[in-house]
Amino acid sequence: MKATLTIDMDNAAFEDNGPATELGRILRELAGKVEQARVDDGYDGEDIYHARDANGHRVGELRINDEGQANSPTRVAFAAYLGKQGSHYDLARELEDAGFVIVEDDQDDEHSFVLLPDNTRVGEIVGDAEAEIG
Repeated sequence: MKATLTIDMDNAAFEDNGPATELGRILRELAGKVEQARVDDGYDGEDIYHARDANGHRVGELRINDEGQANSPTRVAFAAYLGKQGSHYDLARELEDAGFVIVEDDQDDEHSFVLLPDNTRVGEIVGDAEAEIG
């Protein structure tokens, strides 16, 4: 089994709160998520916990998996989200938490692309307050 932690500390939350304070807060939050998941769900061979800064931005992740296991979302996993509705922000955050990459469309504020970690496009989020995953 292997745990890999990545946190990007180049943003405003680390400047505002101080790097040590913000990193400590994130690590405590991740520790709580890991402990709670073990109580609620047990371990199924792979767990991904997303790290968010004090401003709510995703700044990294903790991956726990069995060596050699594929540890990224797939097209099949994305199919479960097709047609889901909600606010653009909430849908994007949910997909990010599931390991997908969200890229905002430079030409349209109400449109984002959903990618696998290898940058393969699998879908999109369209709309603002009443957005839908397609």
